[in-house]
Amino acid sequence: MDSESVVAQVQRKIELQSPDDLSYLIANVRRAAAERLNEAFPVVGGNDGEDELRNQIEKLVNEVLFLIESILWYGTNDISTSTKHSPSPPQISR
Repeated sequence: MDSESVVAQVQRKIELQSPDDLSYLIANVRRAAAERLNEAFPVVGGNDGEDELRNQIEKLVNEVLFLIESILWYGTNDISTSTKHSPSPPQISR
C-alpha cells in the first residue's frame, strides 16, 4: 500500500467553501507557529528584543509559512510567481 492511500484512509480532505476558509486556516497556522515560537524562545527583556537565535528561527518559520501559503493560494512553490502578489512573507507576531 503506498503512502498516499494510507494518508487518505487516516485523514480526510478539508473542503473549503470560500477563500475565507483558507484565510482562516492560514491565520490559525500562523497563530500556532507564533505561540510555539514564543514558548520555545520567549522574548528576552532588557536586550532590546534582539535575540539572534530567536530572530533566525522566526525568519525561517516565516519563510516556510510563506512557501506553504504560496502553494495553497497559487498552486506553486515558485517564489517568482507568488511574490508578484505578495512582495514579502508576512511576519508572525510576537
